Amino acid sequence: AYGVAQSPDYSQLPWYSFTGYATERLIVTFAHGLMTAIAVSGLHGGRAKALAGYLTALGLHALINLGAILAALKLIPVAVSSLATYAAIFFAFVNFQTRVRNRHKAKVLATEEIVYFER
Repeated sequence: AYGVAQSPDYSQLPWYSFTGYATERLIVTFAHGLMTAIAVSGLHGGRAKALAGYLTALGLHALINLGAILAALKLIPVAVSSLATYAAIFFAFVNFQTRVRNRHKAKVLATEEIVYFER
């Protein structure tokens, strides 16, 4: 953003020319929050899960960046790169939410009374 603001070429453009950049920044912010939540969730689970959470977040970050790297190398079109990034973020979010819900259900079930015999 600083480099764009300093360039005289961009100063002539209207504000709405930068909506793509603004959208990308919002998506990146969400993605980094998701990856942080995955890492912190692992930390909450103890030493073994801490490493798994960290490596999962690290791998997801690499996967999300892979599309941009392949597009920069001109191996895939930018549109495909963007779709792959959005898909990776979406599936990671759904998977994380599912795991959180299942963990919550397991805690609720563990606190309920279990009746083995009835008269």
